[in-house]
Amino acid sequence: SQQGVLSLQAGKTLEAAGKVSVKASMDEVWALWSDFEQIPRWMPWIHSVTTHEDGLSDWTLRKKVAGVPLQFSWRAQENPKEYHKLIHWSTITGLENHGRVEFEQELKDGVEMVDISMTITYKLPRVVAFLLREKGPEKGGLANGIIERIIQADLLRFKRIIEKS
Repeated sequence: SQQGVLSLQAGKTLEAAGKVSVKASMDEVWALWSDFEQIPRWMPWIHSVTTHEDGLSDWTLRKKVAGVPLQFSWRAQENPKEYHKLIHWSTITGLENHGRVEFEQELKDGVEMVDISMTITYKLPRVVAFLLREKGPEKGGLANGIIERIIQADLLRFKRIIEKS
């Protein structure tokens, strides 16, 4: 049940980040990232995102951890965007997390590039910590390393999508 999943939240807050440079215009990058419902295209562990007119969005994450299929959901509030600079959000219910995607446009050897930095701060669900056998003061280290690799792979997937368009 949803309540059961929520009770599995662990107390430790972790942060994972990734960066990528893409050869695309800021307008193209911004348009794709601003459409949250498109995010599962480059983040396959995000099963779905449904946006609402009030800036709220419902997210569902599905991922196998140590061979066990897990699903978590949350509702997020999008914080005011800084056009062509920053998209950020915070959860209001469900799996606790907040994130930010920062954009910086630059010209490299006459080619328009956009540097994208993504940071997600989250509470590691106890079930994930248990499945990864995370214990002691370094709790979250293995999981956070996995999350960082996932984020970096997602950003590289985004790069392939945006550079093909």
